[in-house]
Amino acid sequence: MRSERKLKLAPWEEVVGEFEKLENDDTLRVHMKCVKLYILEYDKNSDEARALLTKLAGWEGSRVGILRTDILEKPIMVRIVDEEGKKVKLQKKP
Repeated sequence: MRSERKLKLAPWEEVVGEFEKLENDDTLRVHMKCVKLYILEYDKNSDEARALLTKLAGWEGSRVGILRTDILEKPIMVRIVDEEGKKVKLQKKP
């Protein structure tokens, strides 16, 4: 059984790892596999949840970075990264 940990990102804190899945019921949970499995949890009606649902759809299995900001218009930023850690343009998967 692998270790998992719930994580709340502080402003300007980022988690980078393999995006496994989204769970969207009472809360939105983003499963990220790093050294441990981190689960980011947000109220499903929050701005953060809306941003994550939009930007992560279809990227399961990809290496992503999720950054929490203190910018009201952009509370969450998502980037797709390659094996070397370089940013890849965020676009819909075919």
